[in-house]
Amino acid sequence: MGVAISHWGLAQAVSRTGQLGVVSGTGIDILLVRRLQDGDPGGQMRRALAQFPDADRAQRVVDTYLREGGRARGQPYRRVPMPTMTSHRTAWELSLLGSFAEVALAREGHINPMGINLLTKLHMHTLPALYGAMLAGWTR
Repeated sequence: MGVAISHWGLAQAVSRTGQLGVVSGTGIDILLVRRLQDGDPGGQMRRALAQFPDADRAQRVVDTYLREGGRARGQPYRRVPMPTMTSHRTAWELSLLGSFAEVALAREGHINPMGINLLTKLHMHTLPALYGAMLAGWTR
C-alpha cells in the first residue's frame, strides 16, 4: 500500500495488535504539506511536529504551509520543490519532518515496533525520511 493508504492510523492499529505496523514513506513530504494546507483537521500534524527535536524547524514548516480552515475549494496546493543535486534543503527537510510526524503518530499509545516503507527509486528522499522515522522512534 502506498502513501496515505498505509498511513499512521492504519500502522498504529496494526502495531497495537502486536504485528508490525508500517507507514509508507513515499511522497511523505507532499503528504505533510497537503495535510497542513487542508487545515490539519484534528491537529495531528501539528501535535506530532511539536515533538520534533528542532522546534524552530518544525514551526517554520507549519508557518509556511498551514492554511487555517483549509484551502478553498478548487484552490491548488502549494507545491513541494523537487530536490536537485544543488538545491535539496527544502525537499529533504519536508521529507524528514513528514516521516517523523507519520511515525510519531503511529507510535502514540504503544511501545511496539514500527516500520517505514521507502521507495528505492527516490534515492534523494531516502536518508532524510529514514532519519525522521528514526527520530520519531527515539522520542519516547
